[in-house]
Parts: sequence; C-alpha cells; structure tokens
Amino acid sequence: MGFQQHGITQQELRLEVERLHRELQEKDTQLKLINQVGSMLTSELELEKVVKKVIDIATKISKAEFGAFFYNRTNEKGEIYSLYALSGAKQDDFSGFPMPRKTAIFGPTFHGESIVRSNDITQDERYGKNKPYHGMPAGHLPVKSYMAIPVISKSGAVLGGILFGHPKAGVFQEYEETLVKNIAAQAAVAIDNANLYGAKLEAEQRKSREQISTILESITDGFFTISNNWVVTYWNQEAERVTGRKRGELLHQDLRDVFMNPSLNGLYKKLYLAQSKYKPVSFIGYYSVFKTWLSISAYPSEEGLSVYFKDITKQRHAEELDHLGKKVLELNIKPDSDLKDTVNYYLRGLERIHPGMLCSVLLVEGGCLYTLAAPSLPNYFLQAINGVAVREGLGCCGTAAVKAKKEFSIDIGADPNWEELNSITTRANLKSCWSIPIISSTQRVMGTFAVYYQEKRLPTPEEEHSIESSNNLLQILLENKTIEKALRQSNERYDLATAAINDAIWEWDVLTDKIYSGPVFEKIFGHEAREDEHADIRISRIHPDDQRRIEQSLHKAILATNVDLWQEEYRFIKKDGSYAHVLDRAYIIRDSNLKATRLVGAMHDVTEAKTYEVERELLIEELKQNNSDLKQFSYITSHNLRAPLANLLGILKLVKLDAIIDPMNRKLIDKFNEATHKLNDTLEDLLDVLIIKNNNGLKLEHIHVQSSFEEVLKSIESLVQESGAKVSVACNEAEYAYANPSYLHSIFLNLLTNAIKYRSPERDLNIKLCTKHVGKGIEIRFSDSGLGIDLKRYKDRLFGLYQRFHRQENSKGIGLFIAQAQIKAMGGSISAESEVGVGTTFIIQLKK
Repeated sequence: MGFQQHGITQQELRLEVERLHRELQEKDTQLKLINQVGSMLTSELELEKVVKKVIDIATKISKAEFGAFFYNRTNEKGEIYSLYALSGAKQDDFSGFPMPRKTAIFGPTFHGESIVRSNDITQDERYGKNKPYHGMPAGHLPVKSYMAIPVISKSGAVLGGILFGHPKAGVFQEYEETLVKNIAAQAAVAIDNANLYGAKLEAEQRKSREQISTILESITDGFFTISNNWVVTYWNQEAERVTGRKRGELLHQDLRDVFMNPSLNGLYKKLYLAQSKYKPVSFIGYYSVFKTWLSISAYPSEEGLSVYFKDITKQRHAEELDHLGKKVLELNIKPDSDLKDTVNYYLRGLERIHPGMLCSVLLVEGGCLYTLAAPSLPNYFLQAINGVAVREGLGCCGTAAVKAKKEFSIDIGADPNWEELNSITTRANLKSCWSIPIISSTQRVMGTFAVYYQEKRLPTPEEEHSIESSNNLLQILLENKTIEKALRQSNERYDLATAAINDAIWEWDVLTDKIYSGPVFEKIFGHEAREDEHADIRISRIHPDDQRRIEQSLHKAILATNVDLWQEEYRFIKKDGSYAHVLDRAYIIRDSNLKATRLVGAMHDVTEAKTYEVERELLIEELKQNNSDLKQFSYITSHNLRAPLANLLGILKLVKLDAIIDPMNRKLIDKFNEATHKLNDTLEDLLDVLIIKNNNGLKLEHIHVQSSFEEVLKSIESLVQESGAKVSVACNEAEYAYANPSYLHSIFLNLLTNAIKYRSPERDLNIKLCTKHVGKGIEIRFSDSGLGIDLKRYKDRLFGLYQRFHRQENSKGIGLFIAQAQIKAMGGSISAESEVGVGTTFIIQLKK
C-alpha cells in the first residue's frame, strides 16, 4: 500500500528489482573480469597475445558489440607501423577498410589527448567531416555507441588505442569508461613488458642468427636455403666457391632460373621430392657444370629447404683410383696377363675418371722409346715417336727420360722441346703435356708416363695427385713384370744349370721331415723324384758303412747354431743296385731362434772323380819317379858334357887363327868356335834353371824393395844413362817383400835390361816401379813405355824357354823364363799387361 501511495505499482517494482539485479550481475561479471586482467596480462609476454587478451576482456567489460585494439610496432629497420586485433567481429569485416587516420574523432585517441565516448557517434559534430567517406564507409559494421581510450606507456609514448562500438545508442556509460580506462593502463604496462621482452628476444634471435650465419660461413660444407617457391634465401661462401656464383647473384632469385643446366635436372627432382614429401633426402652426383662430385643432403621445413653439400671430388677420385688400382693389380697377377693389355686398361680408367686427359706409357729399351700403351692417342702420333732414341729435346717424354725428373709443357706449340714433333702434335690437337719418368727401385728409368691435354693448361690438383699415384702403380707393374721375366729366365737357367752340372738338388723340411728332390735326382740315381719323400727313406739308401756317420754329422750340424754349411762324402745306392760316390753339400736355414727349419742341398756324383783320383795318385807317383830319373839324367848329362866341352874350349883358345893360312880351314875353325861357345852358353842356362828348380832350401828374408831396385840401377847406371830412360819409384805403400836377395836382384836386372833393350825408337823410355799391399802379400808393378808385346799372339808363350817376341840380335829368350822360375821358387807369381806401341807392365806378387 505504501508503494501505491508513491505511484509505483507492484509490477513496476518487480521490473525495477530485476533491472537492478541484472546491473549487479553485469557489474559483478565486469569486476570478475577486471580481477582477471592483472594476472592474465602479467603472465603473457608476447605482444600479439597481450593485445588480443586486452581487447577480448575490454570488449566484454564495456558491453560493446565489437572492439578493436590498434597498436604501433617498430620493425628491424626502425620503422613504425600499425596493427590491430579484433574482438566480437571477424577479420574480414574490416580487411577491406584502411587503417584509421588521426581525424577529429580518432585524433584525440591516437595522440593520447583524451578519451572519446559518444552515445551516438553519427550525431557527433566531428562525424563525417573527412574525405573520401565522410563518415563510415559502405559495408562498415553499424556503430551508434562509440568509445575510444588511448593506451599510453609510463614514458608518455602512445602505444595505441582501444576502440569500441555498438549498433545501439547510449550503451557506454561513465562506469564502463572507468573500467576500460583501468584496463588500458594495465595494458600499457603489459605492452611495455611485452615490447621489452620482444626487444630482448629479437636481440637474442639476431645474435643467434649472426652466430648461425658465422657457423654456416665457416663450415667446409656448402649451404643454401630456398623458400617453398624455390627462391634463394641464403648462400654461404663454400657454395660460392663450388658453384662459382656469388651470393648477390642468387639471393631472392629462383634457383632454377640461375642454374638452367640440364646436368642439374636430377638435382632439382630430388630437391622437389624432399619438398613435396616433406622428407629429408641424401644423394651423391657428378655435376658437369661445376666439374665436381657433390654429396648433397636436403632438409625440408615450413619455410622451404635447407641444403648442405660437400665437394667430394678428391675423395671420389681417390676411391675410383683405388678401385681401379686394385682391379689392375688383380689383372696383373693372373698367369696369362699381358702387360700391354693391363696398362691399356688402367689408362682408359684414368681417362674416364679425369675427362680431358689423354694418357700414354712409353718404355725405355736399348736407349730408345717404345709405346707400351696409349688408348686415346692417334696412331700416326705414336708411330712418329716409336723407336726414337732417347734424348733431351724430344718432347716431354724424351727429356724426362734423360733428366730422370718430371717435365711439363703448358704450350706445346711454343716449346722448343716439341719443335721436332710440332707438325704431329698440331695434327693431333695436343696443346699441353705432363710427363713423369717411371724409375725402378734401382734408380733405372724404365719408361715414362705422360698426360696430354687438348687445351693449354696444367693438371688440376686432383689430376696431379692421380698422376703421381698412377706413376707409383705403373712402377710396380713394370718392375713386377721385369722381375717376373727375370725370375722366369732365372728358373729356366736354374733348370738348365742343374741339368748341365748334373747335381741333384734337394730340400729337407726339418719340421715335417719331408724331402723334395729335383728332376736331376731321378736322372742320376734312377729313384723317382718326389716332393714328399720321408727322410728315413733317403737315409736308408746310404751305404750301411756310411749311414751312421752321415746321420751323426747331420744331427750335429742341425743342433750347432753357429753352423750354416754342411758337407759330407758317402756312398749312395742307385736303383740298379750299384753304389755311387756322392759329395753332398747343404745350406742350413734357421729361424729367429737359430733353430734349423730347412736344409737346401745338392748331391754331386763324384764316382768318376774318385776313380780318377786313384788313377791320379798312381800317375803322380810315376811322375815323381820319372822326374827324379830325369833330374839324375840331367846331372849326369851336364857333368858328362861339361868336361869334354871344357876341353874343346881349351883347345880353341890354343888355336891361333892368324897361323892358319887356308881360308877354308880358317872359316871352319871360326864356325866351330862359335858353335862351341853357343853350346856352352846353353849348357850354362840349363844348369841355372836346374839350380833354381831344385833349390828347395832357398833362403828368404824381408827385403826393402826400393833399395834392391836402386842397387840394380846403380850397377847398370851407364846403360840407363845411354838409353835416356826416365826411372820413377813409388814403394811407400808396401816397402818390404819376403824374397831371396839374389833372386830379386836378378829379376829386377832382367826386367830393366829388357826394357832398355826393347825400347821404342819413336818415344822416350819411361820406367816406373810401384808397390801395394794385396791381401796377405805384396804386389810389385814394373812398367815401361817400350815396344810392347802382342799378348793375343804370344800370351801362352810369354814365359817360355827360348821365346823371342822382337827381332833383336842379342836376344836369347831365356830372361823371362828364369825370372818366372825364380819368382815361383819364392812362392810368388808373375803376369803381364801389354799393348803394342804403348808398353808393358809386369805384375809380380810375393809374400810380405
């Protein structure tokens, strides 16, 4: 009743209570949202998320139909631009409209001057004053109620503005303005924090990008990135080196447009596969546009592809070269392999690995060059150099073979070394050459390995490495074939030699106790030559009387670590039952512990020698007796002749030729006198020889050689002076000889008088005596520049009795015979070196 007195009906009261209740609920919701704003904003540091949360909460609190938060942001270049976030409306609703300008309505907000709140913005005097729309553009969401609050940081900078709209008029009241103003203040703090975080994050990201860029520039791999539409976004230094294209040429360009080479089609297909399947790919390929083998890995991402690649040309070439080398060595060890075919195969492989190389191998034989292999060089070129004498100036190969070091010519047409072959090289279009001598382990030039190019250039580092490696392999091939040939010839000679010397070669493996016998064993003894005969079988064939002695001797030699040679004689039974006398010699091979492991020996059948030895002993005894009888006969003859000869000489002294009147008688007496004296001289010579030959008690002593020689010189001083001879003596190295003084005097006298007697009338006579130590003795060399002796004619008769080599009236031909006899009697020897028209050297060897 009281309400009725105030004119308020119960219905109106109920409605008013409901309104107030709704307002309280709305304010309660607004307060709850306000309470959430602080925690929501302080927990977020990403600017876009902060802005979105602010506009969403503020739109709800303000009861707006839609809201927009326009805010400013600075890019990497320091430029400011505006972004916006929406709430209560779709992005498409505003995408066709320009950003709000600082007009009379928007200006206070974006200048940070004041809050703008209007119950109906379309009725505001500031509305519709600006071109081109003079209000809201067509299609704009309907707006009556309008409220805009600037967002200002603590520094006073305007961060942006929050704009609200509603199609009904009078929605935004002072209360909503206060709430949103509070949110704007908190938003300013949150945006400042987000900007600080963003700046820090951007700095860290920039530093990280710089570090990544530094790493990508320093890695040995090439690296580039492309977007999903193949635009190059990064290109490092190694990529520049490998491809030869600078970063500036490629950035922001389509990779396929920059490298429009057919050889890269396979690369593009694999990159497309990685991109389309979103799967990493790795592959290896040769790209002729870069002349390079590349190992490539591509990794897809949302932005595009990251591609790593490595230049593996060296590794690839090394692998191919290694594989080729192994294949060639396998071919080379085959029994029927041919060196020419093997080297040709190798050179073709090299030319495949290094396109543009033309290879050849020439052999040096007998001082000439011969083609072994040159698969890609024309025949007319090879024929021009085949068989040509090795000499400096014959291209790179001839010069390399002479100098034994590598030679190269970067311009064959202008190189004097190629002048002789210029027409041929021009015809073959050969512009450059690199040649290396193939030198054996004994430092002998076996051949040359050459590489030609049909352009003026030197080998690349990879090619040069291959050339050096190939030269080493070619040395092995050539030397192995040389050794193989020598070994084959050696084996043939060995077989022929063992057959010729008639020795049965055997080898005993001590560890297995098995004996191998060569084919001559069967030929000599008749037993089968086996490779695994047990040692007991061999021992059983030794004569029973010799068996124990031989076993003991072998056992002793095997156990004695300082014994390497074993030798014994014994009787060995043949297959026919007869015994052969055998001289068996063996070399004992020992391991590192000096334990005998093998014996290699040769059995020599000395049966004939044994028979001969017995016969020889009998013959020696017979000769001794005959020699004794002959000496006795010589003494008797010389004694019996000497007395009547002395009588004849005495009678001849009594005969006076002047008293004989008859000329005929006088002539007969004269001739008789001459013959008697010659007979006497011969007898004297024979007696001298017999004395020397039978002087077993000859006394020897140490004689000063130079003093002995100078005594002889003094005794014939006038003869030496008369001849004009120049005599030099050099006996300082070996001064003393163990000899008989009289014999040595006689020898020097013989040699000196012979040198003077047989001097050349065409030149001065030079005589030289020198000595030196030889082993346990002394060598005396007597040289003259006389007529010389024809040793081809007189060698075997040089020291014979009564041998004359020059037409000299008073030559008897006994001097050298007596000298040799005297030297032999002293235990020495004499030999001669001579050349007609030059002179003679006698070499005497005596004991010290």
